[in-house]
Amino acid sequence: MEEMLTIVNPEDETVEAQACFEAEEESVCNSEGTETVTFFEGEEDLIDWEDVPSAETKREMLTRKCREAKEACQSTASRLVKDWKETNGNPYIKQTCITQVDIYRNPDDAEPIDSFRTEHVKGYSARSLAVLGAAAMVVACTVDCIMKKVLK
Repeated sequence: MEEMLTIVNPEDETVEAQACFEAEEESVCNSEGTETVTFFEGEEDLIDWEDVPSAETKREMLTRKCREAKEACQSTASRLVKDWKETNGNPYIKQTCITQVDIYRNPDDAEPIDSFRTEHVKGYSARSLAVLGAAAMVVACTVDCIMKKVLK
C-alpha cells in the first residue's frame, strides 16, 4: 500500500515523497529535492534473541519428554518409599470418590443455583491388600494346575 504525501516548503517548490507506514522499517524524508531514506529499529529488532529458546528438533523434544517422565517416576517412587517408611511398612490406603452435579439457569452462568454432591470412601490396609492379592494368585495358580491335570 503506497501513499504519496505532498510536502510543501514555503521557499521551495512542491515535492512528493513516499509515506512511511509503521509496518515498514524506513523513514523517507525529502528535503530540498534530495530524498533521504533512514532505516530504524523495528519491534522485532528490540528482541534479545539470545534469551529466546531455539526451535526444538523432534529428537530433542522426545529426549526432553523422556527426561520429564523419568523425573516424575523417580519423584513418585521416592514419595512412596517415604510413605512406606513413615507407616512402618503397613500403610492404610483410603480412596475417596466425589461426584458433584451443578444446576444452572443458563449455560453462560458462572454461579450454580443448586449443587448435589455425593462422596464414596473405600479404605483398606496395604497388608490386607497384599494378602488378598497373594490369595488370588494362589487360587489362579491352583486352577491353572487343576485345569492342566484335567485336560491331560
